[in-house]
Amino acid sequence: MTQTKRHWYSQLWFWVLVAIAAGILFGLVDKADALPAKWLADAFTQLIKVVTAPVIFCTVVVGIASLTSLAKAGRLALAALSYFLVATLIALTLGLLAGNLIGPGRGFHATT
Repeated sequence: MTQTKRHWYSQLWFWVLVAIAAGILFGLVDKADALPAKWLADAFTQLIKVVTAPVIFCTVVVGIASLTSLAKAGRLALAALSYFLVATLIALTLGLLAGNLIGPGRGFHATT
């Protein structure tokens, strides 16, 4: 089976970027007509939320099923845990930095 190289304009990521740019341009040029089309953006966001968990689950299951030895499973688990901890540390650091530097809610005084 031979693989042929696909052109960049036939790749899904390219058309997603084109659609994002078209949506931004549509919203900037004609805001009155763009507001009723907001349901498309909301539906797309919900679709992404629905599809994400099964894709991650299937990826993990296929990855585990393709392992040939228990030693590889241990190394894979250690690598996954390491990546998770590093990504969590980076996300927490960025969140704390953004919260302290930007100060969301600073100057907001409300009474109950």
